[in-house]
Formats: sequence, structure tokens, C-alpha cells
Amino acid sequence: WKLIKKVISMSDSVIVMTESSYKTLADCGYRNVYLVPNPLSPTVMDYVSAHSDKKRIPNTVLFAGHVVKTKGVEELVDTCGQIENVKLKIIGHATDEMKNLLRQKAINCKGDSSWLELTGELPYEQVLDQMQRCDVFVLPTYTEGFPNVILESMACGCAIVTTKVGAIPEMLKEDDRGKYGILIDPKNTEALESAIKTMLDDENLKNQCRQNAQRRVCERYTIHIIWSKLFDIWCNLSNDNI
Repeated sequence: WKLIKKVISMSDSVIVMTESSYKTLADCGYRNVYLVPNPLSPTVMDYVSAHSDKKRIPNTVLFAGHVVKTKGVEELVDTCGQIENVKLKIIGHATDEMKNLLRQKAINCKGDSSWLELTGELPYEQVLDQMQRCDVFVLPTYTEGFPNVILESMACGCAIVTTKVGAIPEMLKEDDRGKYGILIDPKNTEALESAIKTMLDDENLKNQCRQNAQRRVCERYTIHIIWSKLFDIWCNLSNDNI
């Protein structure tokens, strides 16, 4: 903390990605702090625009990310194992030990592991393709900063279930337009199961979340919007130094 304060005091401008970080520094009296989130890669928007005709596959739950304990993958398998007619697809690198653990959990839940697919790492466009095809995207992570995978799933029009950590509550914050996803506490398997079931079964909520999330990405997180914010900071800094 001492080092951070020293670096901030030596900087003309400081950019943070989350509201909590901004509030913490502002409450400490810093006035050279700006809130600018990460932008969505233009590659994602180009892909989504070119492949907007993808059909959703009912009852498919998708996870994409590092397949490690702190991403909540063990709870996700246990939870989906309690829901009928669900196909769970997990994209991302996993150790052999983790693969064996998750497959055994799948067997323990339903007698076999055919409902669980561990794809390993996939090319970026294939990940986006799966986001456009899944019924629900789930990220039950324990901790995050500003997860790009949530931005990407929003851009792909996913109905999202995730945890209230890091910047995620800001990214999916409910407003007068309605809901943008379902947020739960990490490690809460009962809430996770309820949220996934609700999202799978409630078509109106699912469609509302998909449309709202995709619209919010276009309004807040595209590269030209973020670039404009950074440009304004740079211009103000340059004017102050004239």
C-alpha cells in the first residue's frame, strides 16, 4: 500500500478499472484518478456481427477460462449434476488431475460422465462460437479483477450466471432496463443451482439478460468508447502541462 501511494503521488494520472478501486483512492484524497474499464476486443464484435445467425442449444451450460479450483469448476460440475437434462461444456486448459477429478464428480452425480465435456483449450473463434450457441454461460469464480470473459460472453449475447466479485457486479448491474445476468455469492452451491435452473427455465428472463448485456457492451465497452475516455485524459493532461 505504501508503494502504491508513492507511485500514485508521482504520477500525473492514474487509471483504475473498477468502481471500488476508484472509490478507495478518491476517499484517500487522490484527485488524479480516473475510472476506465478494459475495452472489448474489436475481434469479438467483428465475429459476432458476422455470425449473428447462430442457434442456441437448449439446456447447454458453458464455462470458459482457467480450469482450476478458484474458478469454481468443482462446484459447477457438482451443481449441474443435480439438474436434469443438462449438458455442461468446460473450455480451457486443465491438468490431468483436474480432468480426472471433474469426470469422477460427473460419474458420482449421474452414473456416467457423458453429460460433461472437457474440450481443453480451443482457438479464440471457436470459444466465441460456443458462447453464441450455449443456453447459459456460467462463471462461478471465487475472485476476479476485470474478467474479459464476461465482456466476451455479454457481446455474444449470453445469459450469464456468475459471482459478485471484482468488477463483475458493475458489468452486470441491474438498472431500469431490467436484469443483465444473475449474480450470486462465490462457493454458494445452493444459490448456483437455483440461478442456473432459473436461467434455463425462464425464457423471458433469459432473453432480457441476453439483449441487455449485449447492448451494454456496445454502449460502454467497445474500443472507440474506451479510447475516447483515454484520449480525453491525455488531452487534459497535456493542457495542464502547457
